[in-house]
Amino acid sequence: MQRTDYLNSLIPLPSSPRHHLGLPPPLVDHLSTVQRAVAPPRMPRPWVEYRLLAGLALSGWSLRFSLMSQEAEARNILPISGTLRRAAAYLTTSGLWQSATVRVAGSPTILVRLTDLGRSLLTEVGLEPVESEWERMERLHRGDTSTQLAHTAAVCTFAHHARTFGYDAQVCPDVDGPAEPDILLTKDEKTLFVEVQRRGGEPWRRMAKWHNLALLQGEVLLCAETPAQAHRFAKEARVHAGASQGRFTDLISLFNGTSSLFTHQWSSRYMEPEVIVGM
Repeated sequence: MQRTDYLNSLIPLPSSPRHHLGLPPPLVDHLSTVQRAVAPPRMPRPWVEYRLLAGLALSGWSLRFSLMSQEAEARNILPISGTLRRAAAYLTTSGLWQSATVRVAGSPTILVRLTDLGRSLLTEVGLEPVESEWERMERLHRGDTSTQLAHTAAVCTFAHHARTFGYDAQVCPDVDGPAEPDILLTKDEKTLFVEVQRRGGEPWRRMAKWHNLALLQGEVLLCAETPAQAHRFAKEARVHAGASQGRFTDLISLFNGTSSLFTHQWSSRYMEPEVIVGM
């Protein structure tokens, strides 16, 4: 789902004229009781909670900041506003979604997914939740460990940045062959497969990743946590895995702001990467 599709999916959400705020009956006893309007255009906090919960259910996006930033855009407020932070926190304490905090690129990153209660209530309302990115990564990417959770957070963070550049992003895409890319990006009917690599992992496994990714699409596309890691992994792909073409980026640079999703590229295994024009 692209960013433009996200807000459209929330118009309109199921509601009920029997409740004074219009909330669907199954959710009334589980959302907060704050009734005053808290964000322009005026919206009671239970509705903000409802929209965040529904946004997770319909998009599957597991980076909490992604959901909050989309809602902030619709409300013309900051993603870190107290309104959204309190609404998101209440969804955790009320047991409607599960959250986990890990550090990615030196910053705390919060992942969310529906609980059984949240999923059941939304289904009763008439919304059919999709599999979240967190759940898909856990199912297809070797379990729910602390290391894997940090990797999941890094993948979801990159997916968030990719969507800000107009891409649709899917984690753990199905592909033919030995490659297991972390993300499929789609834009203007073009597809890109990307590996998100943190600092861990055995070198031989990374070599296999770069080799298989080059076989899959003719180039290596990678995202690391830091600029230094990105350059190191790109050198591995060029010199040791024999990838003659590739592009790379990193989460710190994306957080600080870049003019394109990928910051550097190479077109020969014997040449150093160049900054992508426009950077």
